[in-house]
Amino acid sequence: MNVIAFRGRSSSPTPPTTPSSLHLTPMVDLFLERLRVRGAARNTLLAYGSDLRHFVVFALRMGVALGGQVDERLVNRWIDAGMQERGWSRRTAHRKHMTLHSLFQWAIGEGYALRDPTTDVRITFRPRAVVAPELEPLKRVVAAIGTQAPLDLRDRAMCLLMLDAALRASEVACIDVEDDTHPRLHWVDLIARRVHVRPKGGADTDADVVGLEPQTVEAIRAWLRVRGKLAKPGERAMFVNQNGVRIARQSVYTMVRARGAAAGLPRLHPHLFRHRRIGDIVEKLGLDVGSAQARHRHKSTTVNVYGTHAAEVQRNAVRELAPLGAIA
Repeated sequence: MNVIAFRGRSSSPTPPTTPSSLHLTPMVDLFLERLRVRGAARNTLLAYGSDLRHFVVFALRMGVALGGQVDERLVNRWIDAGMQERGWSRRTAHRKHMTLHSLFQWAIGEGYALRDPTTDVRITFRPRAVVAPELEPLKRVVAAIGTQAPLDLRDRAMCLLMLDAALRASEVACIDVEDDTHPRLHWVDLIARRVHVRPKGGADTDADVVGLEPQTVEAIRAWLRVRGKLAKPGERAMFVNQNGVRIARQSVYTMVRARGAAAGLPRLHPHLFRHRRIGDIVEKLGLDVGSAQARHRHKSTTVNVYGTHAAEVQRNAVRELAPLGAIA
C-alpha cells in the first residue's frame, strides 16, 4: 500500500477552528475528501476510510473525541488492541499506523493539529520476499479451468488477463464492457487486442495500454458470449459474480486461491501472476529494470514494463519475443 504524505501548508482557507477543537470524524472526512480530489484510487479511499474510521470508533470508546486529544498512548493502545483482539499481523498494524500517520501529517499542514502522535510509535516486521511460481505451473492453473460452465469461462478469462497482461486483481475487477454512453477507465479493445487500465495512483485521464495475445482475447470473447446468463440488465462490469453485479477484488483473490489449490498451488494469489509475467518479459527482452522502474513510477523491481510510455514497437516486441505460450 502506498502511503500518501503531506508536507507543509496548503493554499486552502484558514480552518474555522482551533487545532484542539476539531472532532475526529470531520477530520477524517476532510482528509478523505482531499485524497479523492487529488485523484486517489477508489480502493485507496476505501482502505484509508476503513482504517481511520476504526481508529475513530476506538478513540471514542476510550473517551477521546477531538483530534488534539490524540496522543502516543492512545495510538499504541489502538494498535495493541488490533493485534491482540482482531488478530492483526505486524505488517497489517504497520500499514494502519502509516495511514494514521498520513492523516496527522495532513492535519498539521492544514492547521487542524499541532503535533503528530504517531511519530514515535514503532512496529517492527520482516518484509516477505515475493517468490512467484514458474510460468509453466501458472499456465497449468489456467489450463485446468473448464471451458463450458459460465463461471469457468469467466475465471479462465480473468486468470489469462492477469497472467498475459500482468494486471492487478483490482484492475481486472474494474474492467467494463464496451459502452459508448459512459466514460471508461478500464476496458478491453478486442479488435486491437489491447486492455486499457488506469495506472495505480493515476488520474482519471491516465491510461496504461497493454497488448494481449490472441488466446486471451478468445477467452474473453468466450466469456462474453455467456455473460448475459449471469449479469443483471444494465450492469457495466465485464466480470460479474453469481449475483450478477461487478465482482469484488477480494472475490478475485478467493477465486485464484481456489483455482490454484485445484491445480496444486495452494497459496496462489493474483499478484503472483503479475510478478511472474513481468519477470519473464524482463528476462526474455533483456530490459533495463532500473530505467523501467523510473519510467513507470513503480518502487518495486517487479515493474509493469507495459504502459502509456511504451511505443507500439515495444508492444509488438513483447508479443513476438516474449510470448506467453499456448495454454491447453
